[in-house]
Amino acid sequence: MTSSTGRRSDSASPNSIDDVKLDALKMRERRIAEILDGALPTTDELLCGYPPRNDSVQSDMMAYVDYWRQRRPENVLLADELFIASETAKVTADVENLVNLRAAALQSADYCYHDLQLAERVDVLVALMGEGEASGRVLLQAIKRRARGRASDLDVIYAVAFAIGVSTTSGDGHYEAGDAAKNLKFGFRILGNFASVLGDLASLHNEGKGLASLGRRPSSTSDDEWELETAASLDAIFGDIKEDDDDAPGLIVVPVMPAGVGGQKEARKSWQGLAGRSLPVAGRGDVAGHRSALVARYPHAADVIDTILGDLAPRNEVWFRPTLIVGSPGSGKTSLMRSIADQVELPCELNSLAGATDSSAMGTSAQWSTVRESVPLQLIKRSGMASVAVIWDEIEKASESRNNGSVLDALLPMLDVDQARRYRDLALEV
Repeated sequence: MTSSTGRRSDSASPNSIDDVKLDALKMRERRIAEILDGALPTTDELLCGYPPRNDSVQSDMMAYVDYWRQRRPENVLLADELFIASETAKVTADVENLVNLRAAALQSADYCYHDLQLAERVDVLVALMGEGEASGRVLLQAIKRRARGRASDLDVIYAVAFAIGVSTTSGDGHYEAGDAAKNLKFGFRILGNFASVLGDLASLHNEGKGLASLGRRPSSTSDDEWELETAASLDAIFGDIKEDDDDAPGLIVVPVMPAGVGGQKEARKSWQGLAGRSLPVAGRGDVAGHRSALVARYPHAADVIDTILGDLAPRNEVWFRPTLIVGSPGSGKTSLMRSIADQVELPCELNSLAGATDSSAMGTSAQWSTVRESVPLQLIKRSGMASVAVIWDEIEKASESRNNGSVLDALLPMLDVDQARRYRDLALEV
């Protein structure tokens, strides 16, 4: 827990959790053990970051489809399309089949509540597998449940962390055991980065001072401690000054910027709260432990793992050189890279270059109305971390066209450490 000045408070200990919440957390751990052992979690539990049945989307879908059919009223027509989609998803619960099942269930959701429940559950499973649009719907589900009184405050916090996690970590269309827990870990890390900000804004609204108080900057001799601390923290949020943080290394990725013009205005506005702020840098952790965990999952790739993790040896923070992985289709290249990023707790994004016909992956010009930052910078903004990993997949399938720039040419500056460090984003122009 951090105070509004950004420093650790003495209350940041497990003893600060009251007995009611501690009991709830113990119940949560027991329930997770039951689910891993084969119990079918409710959709509400999935929304709160519990794993799917047996920590497998396939196992969860097989059991839930049977459960759904048992509860579905016999007098309500089961459309052929929905029946076929559900049978197909039971056999192969991949993203394509689950998306088709959700679409089929929604067609009858207006007159069959159980079909709506099926669609909602599929949404959560698809989000777990990395489908981007589903993560936004998952967050909306969590908010609706809280509004209807169907979730405790603790559950809502877990649900928000889960939704943030699934939208931040990489997704390659597959679910691996432990992914639900990793999503929660990333989500809580991001929430933790903004803990002091949330406290300040809650004070502003709950204590009735409102946003108008931001226009009145207190003098250094003010005796209002709340006012001074809130002003200092909000200055750091909005880029006026750099907040001190002696607990963790940080890096200012995007400096304070003026408003900008045209389409650039919205792009720069989206960095409000992050521009000029020192963002956390991921620490390398236990390198030997990382290697042991990764080799256990990918014994055939031990040499590759050693080569990549070798970059962590001379420094305390996570830093990897640009690395090209070559192998036959289906050999697990993408899965390995994603697992390495997850192991060292780097926010990660998978970006396929198959068919890419322009250089927009590295940002679009500030002169365009559809201005957009580069993929790495967008991930930094979403995660609130200075350290991120981008997996550029299928690079050999990128188009050779140069009509609107070449994606391969655009990536070249990222291959040189010195150029990458000084890269000027086309959208933000910083």
